[in-house]
Amino acid sequence: MAEEITSMKIAFLVSSLKKCGPTKQLFYLTSLLVENGNEVTVVTIGFEPEETLLPQFVKTNVKVIQLEIPLSRIALKANKLKRAFLQIKPDVVHSHLIKADFLSTLFLRKKYQRIATARSYAFEDYSMSYGKFWGSIMSMAQMYCFKRMDGVYAVSETLSNKLRKKGVESETIYNSIDVGERNVIKSQSADIRKSLGIDDEAIVIVSVGNLIPLKNSQVLLEWFNEYKKGRNCYLWMLGEGVQKAEFVAKYADSQTHFFGQVPNVPDYLNESNLFVSCSLSEGLPNAVLEALLHELPVVLSDIDQHKEILSKDDRCGELFELEKQASFTRQMEQALNRIKNGEYNPDMARKLVEDHFDRKKMVASYMEVYSRLGNRNED
Repeated sequence: MAEEITSMKIAFLVSSLKKCGPTKQLFYLTSLLVENGNEVTVVTIGFEPEETLLPQFVKTNVKVIQLEIPLSRIALKANKLKRAFLQIKPDVVHSHLIKADFLSTLFLRKKYQRIATARSYAFEDYSMSYGKFWGSIMSMAQMYCFKRMDGVYAVSETLSNKLRKKGVESETIYNSIDVGERNVIKSQSADIRKSLGIDDEAIVIVSVGNLIPLKNSQVLLEWFNEYKKGRNCYLWMLGEGVQKAEFVAKYADSQTHFFGQVPNVPDYLNESNLFVSCSLSEGLPNAVLEALLHELPVVLSDIDQHKEILSKDDRCGELFELEKQASFTRQMEQALNRIKNGEYNPDMARKLVEDHFDRKKMVASYMEVYSRLGNRNED
């Protein structure tokens, strides 16, 4: 048996470091890998957008190589990608999302030990995001890449099961968050309520995510449009997306606020009373984990990924049946009554995350994978 590897060269391949859930997960992973003495390089394929987490990666001593290859010239610039990895000489290549998975499969296969993280179920996500035709083609391409990896790691058991049914051998390593962030943020007050003239007695409901059909936000907006009348309550919608303009025109008023994409989501969570997600599909939603870490009860659609989170402690929130407005209304009213009566224990929500979704657990699991693959290189 080969000797266990304690320090490794790990290379990550991604499209960019755009500020979003998957990039935040990558940051949790890479920063702790560096802390533990590994040599970590992130290779970005395209150009960085305005909203980027690049400075945070650099600050934690993660090496970043920016290829800046336009999508239309990827095939012509393949040598630039190959040279970058020849320079790194990684023990393991870990790709994230379809573009990176495809390039890893096309140009790095058989040269390195390669793994991928599955963050959503392509056959649900892509069809709703890109249409049935292109979504189907992209989904098949994603499965093609997964089947040619040395390992595929899904962010939930639900997603792993779906991939296995498509012939992809998949294991589960949960999405996670940095539980230490809460203590830093909790001590700082952004006074968002005060700036909006909202008193401490008001109930604030918050939803975080892209305003796109997949997130199904109209269910919440329609309900709140009726519920808010004559009540001291507010709805905060955080996120951008193709439906935002339509929603703002139809629902925005003194009680329904659309903030767009904000840099300080935890500040809004700290000043809210209830988190809601009506999503039709997820991998394992980072926004729900953050809400629970900040001690918020949650009302979630009854997709399997949400059930998987609340199965750790079902006292932390409510599930409603998709496509059934009456079920949503009933669960929302039940949650609000429980808040009013002080029935939710905030410590339970925080403990759920600390016990099951701490980033240290995720990093330890991936480190086992990297070490196993690194040992193959030595055999």
